[in-house]
Parts: sequence; structure tokens; C-alpha cells
Amino acid sequence: MALTPAQKERIEKNRLAALQRKRSLNNSTNNSSNGITPSSQPLSQDCHTSINSNNSSSSTTNGSHKKYRASPRENPYRSSPAKARPPPSPVLSQEERDARDNREREARESALIPPLPDGSPKLRDVTVNSLSEQQLEVIKLARPPTSSSNNPVNKGYMVRVTAAAGTGKTTTLLHLAVRCLDLGHDSVTYVTFSKASATDAKQRILQMMQKRKHAGDDGDDEQRISASTLHSCAMKLVAQEMTDGDNLEKGLMDDNILKNVIRQQFDKEIEAYRE
Repeated sequence: MALTPAQKERIEKNRLAALQRKRSLNNSTNNSSNGITPSSQPLSQDCHTSINSNNSSSSTTNGSHKKYRASPRENPYRSSPAKARPPPSPVLSQEERDARDNREREARESALIPPLPDGSPKLRDVTVNSLSEQQLEVIKLARPPTSSSNNPVNKGYMVRVTAAAGTGKTTTLLHLAVRCLDLGHDSVTYVTFSKASATDAKQRILQMMQKRKHAGDDGDDEQRISASTLHSCAMKLVAQEMTDGDNLEKGLMDDNILKNVIRQQFDKEIEAYRE
């Protein structure tokens, strides 16, 4: 089927119009990617846009020139400058670490308790031969009574032994009690949870006391050692403060009487420990 000249002219116009729309769409896309806002005006003979190879565009309108340049973008994956690291700590051997720990522990202990006065008795041979180094460190913390020392121990000072079951806590505390008696304490009180344990502890302390006598051990050792359960110890302390006419059971059941007894007996010790 042959086309008439009018039909051919109309087809050619449509083709040219479609080509112009396609070019206009491509130019708008390129300008948007380079930060240039596309113009809504149609392209004419006196306005054309050219895209250079270096991603910069220039527009010429009616003989005037205006250049657009996209702002450089920062690379989010660029590695930040390396920070200065502190020099690595020197690697210490086990012996050097132990020596450092001993110095730190001695510094802490010297701030809490004074050194032993001159003429203090040495550790018993049974203590030195039967205890480990860690246990001996606990025994060495014992000090004479405050009244007999020129440099008294800080108020509220105590020795706490924390260890797993079966590691020798009871043995350490028994030797500590003997050490306190050797340093001049009039008596020691050993408090435990059962009567059998209290009886056994007292017998073991007496056996160690008989192995070597120190100067000043003229008194009866059995009278200097008190071993009892927690409840028995509390009952004895309360009974000492009750008058002859007071009923011990009534005093224990009455909170006001019990508080007064505790305040009279232990007020100074409680305040001293709080300081």
C-alpha cells in the first residue's frame, strides 16, 4: 500500500517530535545526576546544553554563559586516621608479678596496721611447719592489744579469711587465736555453729598452747580460751549485764531490755567500729 505525500510528511513530523522528546528526557536525567536542575522550557535553536567528559556542564542561552560544577562528595568508606596507641605494657614473668603483688599488699597492710613492736615473740614452730604461705600471711596480721602498743591498730580493724571448703580456714583461725594469746591478749573467743565444733576447736588450741610456753603464759590456758556457738555466746554476754533480780528469759523476750543491754555492753565497740 503506497503512502501519500501528506501521510509521509505527518509520519516524519511525528518521528522528529519523538526524537526531540527522547533527547530532552536524556538531558534532564544527566543534569539531575550532576546537581543541575533541569529547565522546564523546551529546547530551542538559541538554547542548547552540552555535557563534557569531566562531568561538568555549561549552558548557553542567548549568548550568555553560566557554568555549573557538582560539589565533590566525601567517601564514607575512607579509613579514619590511625589514633596514637599507648605503648604496650612490659610482659612480666610470674616471679615479677608475684613480687609486684607482694609489694602492693604490704603497702595496703602498712596503711592499716602498725608493725610489730620490738621484742614480740616469734611464730611457733608448729605454725610455721604446718601452714602454707597464704595461711602464714594471715597469722602475721595479728597484733598485740592496743593498750600495750605504742602504735595502736586502727579502729574497726579485722582479719577476714575467705576461701573454698577444705582449704584450711579452720586451721588458720585456730593458729591465729594462738598467735593472739602469744602476743599478750588476755583471752580469745572462738565462735562457731555447733557445740561439737566448739569443743574440738578449744582442744586443738590447748594442744598448741602446751607445745611451747611463752613468757607471760603463767595463767591457766583453759580459762583464757572461750569456744561456744553463736547463741551460747550471745546468752553469756546478755547474762553478764542482767542484774541478779532480772529474769534472763524475760530480758531476751523484751526488745527494750535487750536493746538496753546491747547498748550498755557494746555501745563503745559499735561506735569505735563505725569510726
